[in-house]
Amino acid sequence: MFGRSLTKSSDFSIGEQRSLFGHARRIKEVVKTESGGYSADDAASSANGGASVASLLGFGDKGHCATDTFRMSGGKNGNNGCVYLVFIENSTRTKESFRNAAAFHGCKVCDFDCATSSLSKGETLTDTIKMLVGYSERQTSFIIRSKWEGVCTWLDWAIGEKFCRVHDIPRPSFINAGDGQHEHPSQELLDDFTFLEHQDWKFDSIHVALIGDLWHGRTVHSKADGLRIFGDVKVDLIAPDELQMPDEYVKKMQDNGFTVEKYKSIDAYLASKKCATIWYFTRLQLERMSDEVQKKSADLRKAVTFSLEKHQSELPEGAKFYHPLPRDSRNPVIPFEVDSTPLNGWDTQSRNGYFVRTALLGMVGGHLAVDVEEEMEDVDDAEVEGCANGGEQAESAGNGGVATNNKREQMLSILRQGPPVTATGKCKHPACVSHVDNGQREVLQWIVDGKCVYCDHPIQFSKTC
Repeated sequence: MFGRSLTKSSDFSIGEQRSLFGHARRIKEVVKTESGGYSADDAASSANGGASVASLLGFGDKGHCATDTFRMSGGKNGNNGCVYLVFIENSTRTKESFRNAAAFHGCKVCDFDCATSSLSKGETLTDTIKMLVGYSERQTSFIIRSKWEGVCTWLDWAIGEKFCRVHDIPRPSFINAGDGQHEHPSQELLDDFTFLEHQDWKFDSIHVALIGDLWHGRTVHSKADGLRIFGDVKVDLIAPDELQMPDEYVKKMQDNGFTVEKYKSIDAYLASKKCATIWYFTRLQLERMSDEVQKKSADLRKAVTFSLEKHQSELPEGAKFYHPLPRDSRNPVIPFEVDSTPLNGWDTQSRNGYFVRTALLGMVGGHLAVDVEEEMEDVDDAEVEGCANGGEQAESAGNGGVATNNKREQMLSILRQGPPVTATGKCKHPACVSHVDNGQREVLQWIVDGKCVYCDHPIQFSKTC
């Protein structure tokens, strides 16, 4: 996977994601064992047959150097390429977990200051990246957070596929660390990893409740594709109409074979008696909405805010709460009084970001292989992919999800070819990287099957909130 990019949740195949989770699981166990977080005996889960992690990795009982097997060659202080943190928008967890993941691999970390760079003089991000990619003798990974939706998709082609080939530069990786309201694929990876821990590494099914601002929340948008790694997928969308999931993502979930139910409030959801044990909250971004919607803010918040006193007794056994964070300290949808209860799953979820992103950098850096043997439930990848895309699709393919694999190969072929020189349409979504008002003048229009390849919006997109 050397030089691969993660621009959307659909970029990695199910097999690649499962390999990444296997690496992340081992890294987590070994790091916690070596750091004294828990003993090797604690790390020897039932899935390991009672053996310590160190012995499983071939380090006998010492285990003191077990982490080195996951590091890029060269060790902690080796020259293992460069990681640029390009955060045009603010971040804590994503930025710092990537920074420390890069340090694990001995990479040079460059915290690119967008405010003092030539971006502030009107330079395009494409021109900026052209310069930065040549300042390292080895591979460079760019972790990019931007308001421009689809920017990593564009850069992967314009820089990775075109510019670096011409100038004989190692192909860089572009990792989308959140692009507007579009997606947050590395967050989706750590979320799925955490969900797998929650259900003892079972891939056959999952039932998830998504709660809060589903309209603006890019983390929940990524789940339309990210949850395909599970077989039978049920998704409950809990939000008032003003905050409900955009239709295009609901349709994508349904096209992927998910069962989708909608509820207008936590009260209505609990009354259904069909609740998931995985509750995934997102903060309300009411500041992005119209004045008319903001007038209803108190009622909207109430509909998706958990009350320990009112709701706890109605929860299903084994329920856990997750949240990509940050919480709004003024009006948290998960009140702070819940922090010290067994419902708290978000602290573990947040730390998992370090382990998952460490595995991710190791894979796109070419050190960690895709074909790793995993101590997970032995589920055939094609069978899972077939299930996740609907039984009829898999059956019609005649070979457990081949139809889905073919569709993915077709999209990869389109991405390799890049955008046409002559546009067949124009994306009018104001946040798209290709929109003329965003100043990224080199970006070519890229329309496939009536949708923008960058931001995934239909070409006639005009809906606002």
